[in-house]
This record gives sequence, C-alpha cells and structure tokens, in this order.
Amino acid sequence: MAQQVEFPGFVNSSVGTWVDLAHGLVTYIHEESPDRKTLREWMREKTLWDRETAPGTLALLGVSMSPDPVLQPDGRAFLECSDAEGQKAFLFSRFRGMNLLLAKYALEALDSESGGRLHSTHELFRMLDSYVYPGERISLRSFEDWIRWMTASEGIRQIGIRWGLGTQGQASLKWLQGHDVEEILEEEAEEARELEAEEAPVLEEGTTPRLPVDEGESALADGTGEREAVVDLDLPDMPPAPSAPDGELADAYLKVLEAEGASAEGPDGLRLVSPEGGGAVGAKESLQAGVGRLFGEHEKSSPSPDDGVPRERQSGLHGVDPSAYPADRALFVLRMATIALWMADPARAPRHADFLMHLDDARLFSRLLEGESLDSFLRDQGHFKGQALAIHLSAALVHALAFARRLQDNPSMLDRWENPISPRQRLASIRGELYGGTFELEALWLVAEMERLKLWKSRSSGSEA
Repeated sequence: MAQQVEFPGFVNSSVGTWVDLAHGLVTYIHEESPDRKTLREWMREKTLWDRETAPGTLALLGVSMSPDPVLQPDGRAFLECSDAEGQKAFLFSRFRGMNLLLAKYALEALDSESGGRLHSTHELFRMLDSYVYPGERISLRSFEDWIRWMTASEGIRQIGIRWGLGTQGQASLKWLQGHDVEEILEEEAEEARELEAEEAPVLEEGTTPRLPVDEGESALADGTGEREAVVDLDLPDMPPAPSAPDGELADAYLKVLEAEGASAEGPDGLRLVSPEGGGAVGAKESLQAGVGRLFGEHEKSSPSPDDGVPRERQSGLHGVDPSAYPADRALFVLRMATIALWMADPARAPRHADFLMHLDDARLFSRLLEGESLDSFLRDQGHFKGQALAIHLSAALVHALAFARRLQDNPSMLDRWENPISPRQRLASIRGELYGGTFELEALWLVAEMERLKLWKSRSSGSEA
C-alpha cells in the first residue's frame, strides 16, 4: 500500500471527540444517503466543514465523494463497530496500515521497554525528517495531524509534556516489530508495479499507442501552427533550486499585504487599532519598517520613540509590553509567535485583539508552558461557546502548543536569539527550532517585531561572515 502522508482531521473540535464524530459521520451517510451539498451543509451546521481539509478527512474514513457520498468497504467496516473500544481499535489499525513505516518508526521510538523513550512531537519529527527514516517525507503539519489521530484512537497518549504509547500502540508493538523495514519497502514497490501494470492501456494487436496532444500540438499537426526551433544540447543536470533569498522573502510578505490587506479603512490598507482606541498603526507601514530594519535597509517613515507613539503601539499590536520580556522571556516569545500566525493572515490580523485579551485573562500561554494540554484548556472554555470568530482564530492554538513544547524542550534558544547574531542567522534558527521548519513569513514577522521593540539585537549585515 502506498504511504499516506496527509492526515487531515476534524476542524473546530477537540481530539477527544474525533472517534465519536467519525462514527457519527459514517452513520449519517449510511442512514440518510445525502448528496454532496446536503452532507456539506450537515457538516457546516456542526462547524466541521472546511473546504480544504474535509474531503481528505472523508477519504481517510472510507467515504467516496464521487459523485455523491458513498461508504467504501473500509467505511462500512467502521460503521459496523458498535462500541467505542472497537471504533478506536479500527481507526488505529486503519491509520497504522496507511503508512506502516511511519507507525513502525514512531511507535517503536516510544517503546521505553526496548530502548525507546518518551518524545515530544518535534523530537519524533526530527527523526522522521532525517536520513535514518526510509519512508516518504511528511510535513510537520501532517505529522501533527497523524499524532492527533493516534491520540484519538489510543495509539499514543500524552505523559506530561511528551508522548508515550497508548493501549492500542502498546498492544501493536510485537506486530510492528515482526515487520522488517526492507520487506515493507519491497512489498510497496511490488504493489506499485502491479498497480502501474493494471492502469496501463491494453492495445489490440497491430495498433500503435496514440499519445495525448494539446491544442497547440493539434494546430501543428494540421499545419496551422508554428513550432519553435529546438536545439538538442548535451547539458549537465540542473543543480538543486536554491531557497528564496531573504530579500525575496521580505518582498513576498509585503506583496501579500499589498494584494490582500487593502480595505475600506483607508489608503494605508490594513490597520490595527487597540480596543482602547487611538494609536492606530498601518500594518503595511509597520511591516515595511520592521522588514527594512531586518535586512539593513533604512526606512525614513519608521516611527521612532520620539514620535510620541508608545513602543508597544509602534508594533501595531495590542497589549505588547516590552518591559514584560525580561521577567518571562519564554512567555513573551510564545505569545508573539502565536500573534504572528494571525498577523500573517490579513483577514484575521485586525480581529485578534479581543480574542488575545480573552486568552490572556485565561492564562492560556502560561498554562501551555506549564505543561497543560490544549484539550483541557478548550474544555474549560466550552470551546468558546460556538463563537465563529473565536473558533476560527483558535486554530492557531494547536501550533501555540507545539511552540510551547519546543521552548520547554530547548530553553537555550532564547539565549541564542538574544545574542547579537546576524538577522539571517536568527531567522533561520527561529524557523527551524521554534516554527518547526514551517511558517517562513511568520518567522520573518516575529524577528522584525522583536528587533523593532529593541528586545533582540543583530549584527549589521556588513559584519556578517
């Protein structure tokens, strides 16, 4: 079986409810036989519909959407699981089988009785992203989704701030250990060859395969088009494509704001205003100034402390008090890293202030750093009582939990970021160690703002090695 590397789950819901939601979904499809639109509306009423992830979630549960929702054999087998334990066992077995290599490496790494130990999500992901792992590469976001499904089905469980084996994972160890890695890879290769042979067209004897042509090729065939001359050169292989230079990254970020941040609130585009009123700072201006400083470019329009605008307002953020940084650096950085997720999305940026105040009142960021689970916090909040905006913004909290764990696991990061290193070095470190190799625009924003608030100092670009 091909290695599955995408595992989208249910949006706007806690992991502890996923098994019930999944079984309720296949039961509804079986009993009501809805068409695509009806199913979509049913999921939307339960705040489970997401255009990008819902089709993938349905496919994982054995639901075909072509042309209308139909339970495939796996979906029908899941439907027949009448109790919660049977449903969890089925889902664990299904997700284990979707990517056997992933399950083998991750679960055996958590086996403390055979040389394994408790791991954080990031520690497990580092192993899967290294040369040691022979399977197909999986993104951090998809791996976090897989972790959630494994948690829901009791394949793994949270122990303190790390992961250990759950009841299903523990019971599955001997079965996993009986599968040799080389044999798994050979079987997958054989299945791929068989599938390729099945999909190959069968030609009648004496016929010649006809290659598909596009409209341009058809025009050439009937003499109405012109073909550009082709020179056949013996060229060396192309080198790997380089990553985008920092300057291009900054430009890309500003283009997002210029393209999507314009609103009826004024020619400056997106504007961020604190609930107390006054002191509005154009987000585009703020980012231009911060990014300009990050890459050593002088920006005449940058506000300065002498402009009469408080430092926390210069960042365009509500409730950012630089004086709080020395007292609890991890808390300050965690909060800023989470704000960055909203700031990188122009549709969410101007609407997060009240939600952030609510999170501060509930001590969310402190509780995450103290090791509390996000599920516990969401239960305390009644999952924000179904408020659509709060639920929409709360999607970032899953990543905030990951950031908190990384800050706990590696507190020395904060010392390195405070040192006068080059902006590019700091950006690379934050992307890799705090954001898990993802969120490049958000990492750029965080570095720019921390330097803007004069909390981190950088060597000038001229002194960079």
